[in-house]
Amino acid sequence: MYTIPAHSKLISQVRFEPVDGQFLLTASYDNTAKVWSGLDFKPVKTLLGHEGKIMGADVARGGEVVATASYDRTVKLWVQDKPPDESVMAMGDDTMEES
Repeated sequence: MYTIPAHSKLISQVRFEPVDGQFLLTASYDNTAKVWSGLDFKPVKTLLGHEGKIMGADVARGGEVVATASYDRTVKLWVQDKPPDESVMAMGDDTMEES
């Protein structure tokens, strides 16, 4: 059994990368999501940017995109291997138009 001291507050979501489990994604009420190696469960990256607790997270098939949904009323799409200023697309009430 592995115990990972992952976050400073409640963990709201845990997901393995769906194809081959190369990484594990955790999301938390501490406003962060974290990516962990699926082999040794060591931290790889912390995803920062939400202003509220993260209520849910998921990994797209292939692991190239991570989606997080927060109490701050935004969904962020984190794209692998992009510079930080290009890797996050935030979608919330202030960026969406009604049709």
